[in-house]
Amino acid sequence: MAGDDAVRRDALVDALIAVTLGVLVVVEVASPAPGVAYDFRAPNAWAVLLALGVTLPLAVRCRCSR
Repeated sequence: MAGDDAVRRDALVDALIAVTLGVLVVVEVASPAPGVAYDFRAPNAWAVLLALGVTLPLAVRCRCSR
C-alpha cells in the first residue's frame, strides 16, 4: 500500500539522519578541540554511549500524530 511505503521511507530517512548525526557526535567526542584551553581526559565508553544515546530518539521516534 502507498501508506506503508511512506512510513517505511520516513523510517529510512530518520535512520539515515540518526546514523549520520551519531557518527558526527562520536567523532566530535573523540577528537580534541583545538580552540579549548583546558585539557580534558580522553573519552571513554560512557561518553560514546551518551553521545549515541542522544541520537536514539530520532532513530526510534513514533509517528503517533498520523
